[in-house]
Amino acid sequence: MSTKRFLGYDTDETGKLVINRTQEPIVVRLYQEFMDGKITDYIKRIFEREGVKNWDGGAKWQSITLMSMLENEKYKGDALLQKSYTVDFLTKKRTQNKGEIQMFYVEDDHDAIISKRIWECVQLEIKRRKKYLEEHGTNSYSHRPESNPFASKIICGDCNKVFARKGWRSSTGVDRKVWQCSERYKVKGVMGCANRHVEEETLIKAYLMAWNALVENREDLWSSGRNSCRARTSWKVIGRRSL
Repeated sequence: MSTKRFLGYDTDETGKLVINRTQEPIVVRLYQEFMDGKITDYIKRIFEREGVKNWDGGAKWQSITLMSMLENEKYKGDALLQKSYTVDFLTKKRTQNKGEIQMFYVEDDHDAIISKRIWECVQLEIKRRKKYLEEHGTNSYSHRPESNPFASKIICGDCNKVFARKGWRSSTGVDRKVWQCSERYKVKGVMGCANRHVEEETLIKAYLMAWNALVENREDLWSSGRNSCRARTSWKVIGRRSL
């Protein structure tokens, strides 16, 4: 197994995977950041801003690379062999194995960086986010959360689609941010979903109320959830009420 582009592991003289202790914390942090609710594009920007070094010593990261790391079973100590194979021995060209040759799954092949429980939780979270996108008609689980934390998190209680942020200017020239169902005017000039818009200030107040409730009941919540994978929450908007 090649480790040339494989962050977190090297190979010993026998070819067995051994943990690279310098790179290990980066892998652990990636899994933790993802389970804390961040998307890989956001984690990419964090790593680049902090100058975190990738497999070749550079500080440039790709979202697709981070996602492949989150899905790689080798980080939990297992190994799926022959994911790809050589189709031309002269050019050394390789291609993804889609059933052309047999694959082999080896459990506990080497020391793990990520526990099996955390790895499985991450896979469940990946599946949950994919289902979330399909159910709510959006192509992004989050978008620039630093400046737009409510993106893809406000769900219409009438049609189950996401709300989008709009900039409105009143007749008096006052600018304000509102959130509106993405189905309301999906076809220009034709009103679709009849659900009303919500002021961004209202969402901020609702968020603060929910956060304070979590803080006040954190001991009970921690007790009931310590043995389960973390759950993600979104709000549904019914009329002008946030739930």
